[in-house]
Amino acid sequence: MDRNCSSWVHFLASTVDETSRPSSRIDFLCSGQAMGIKFIADNNVGKLARWFRLIGYDTLMFKQKNDSQMIKTALSEDRVL
Repeated sequence: MDRNCSSWVHFLASTVDETSRPSSRIDFLCSGQAMGIKFIADNNVGKLARWFRLIGYDTLMFKQKNDSQMIKTALSEDRVL
């Protein structure tokens, strides 16, 4: 597990209730398997997108207003909305 990723994930999770964040989730988020996930985010979740980028996730900020274009982009680039 990447130590830098683990530190950021623990920091981000520190604002969440202790019972809702078992360490197995943190280990998964920092694993190579999880880091291969690509995201696409619109302006509504811009802050979340910045955090994802900060901990190393490939995250595309979609700034257009056309939701159908965002879906097409997500499908064509194999990204999670």
